[in-house]
Amino acid sequence: MTNKTLLIIPTYTEARMLLEKPNITASQQSFYKLDDLSANLLISGPGLPASMMQIAQHLQSDNNYHLLMMAGLAGSYSSKIKPAELVCVEAEKTADIGYVHQNKFHALTSEKEWEPFYKKGVLINTFQTLCHETGLKNVSSNTVNVANFNIQGKPDADIENMEGAGFFMLAQEKAIPFLEIRAISNYVTERDKDKWKTEMALTNLHAFLMDYLTTKTV
Repeated sequence: MTNKTLLIIPTYTEARMLLEKPNITASQQSFYKLDDLSANLLISGPGLPASMMQIAQHLQSDNNYHLLMMAGLAGSYSSKIKPAELVCVEAEKTADIGYVHQNKFHALTSEKEWEPFYKKGVLINTFQTLCHETGLKNVSSNTVNVANFNIQGKPDADIENMEGAGFFMLAQEKAIPFLEIRAISNYVTERDKDKWKTEMALTNLHAFLMDYLTTKTV
C-alpha cells in the first residue's frame, strides 16, 4: 500500500507511544513506516533549524505524499486553552527572528523579502477546511527559538511551539495539504514541570493521531 501521509513529530519523547506500536518498521535513522496506517513517521528533531533541515531533506527524496502532518507538544498563552487539550494550528508567526531597536522587537518576517511566504508577518494554513474538519479548536501559534521570549513587540498568539513556522513554509512550498496538531502540556509562564500535563497531553495526542490516520483521507 502506498504511504500517503507523512507524520512529523519533533522528538522521540513526543513520538514514544507511536514507536511502541507493533506494526512499525524502522526504515532508516529517524524515519519509520507505520505499516497499518498508510503513513510514514519522521522524527524531525527539536527546534526550527533541525526540523526544517530534516523535513526538507526527506521531501527532496520522497515527495509523494497527499498529506503532511506535524504533531507535538506546545505551551498555552491563554487560560482558555488548557493543559492536555488538543488544538489545530491555522496560523504561525516566527516570533523571535529579528532585531531589537529601542527595546522593541521587529520581526524580519515583516520585511518584503519574506512576502512569498508571510503575509503581514503571518503564515496561514491555506488548507483551512482540513483544520476545521479536525473538530479541534483552531489557534494561532508563535514559533520561538527561546522559550518564554518576552520583549515588547513579540506577536500575539494563542500557543507557543518551536518548529511550526518552518513546517508551514516547507508545506506551502511543496503545495501539499498540511495540518499541525498540538497537545498543550503547560502554560507558557509556568516553569514548574511537576505541574505540567505532559503525559496526559501525549496520551490524548496519540489517541487523536491513531483515529485520524485510521479514518481520514485527503
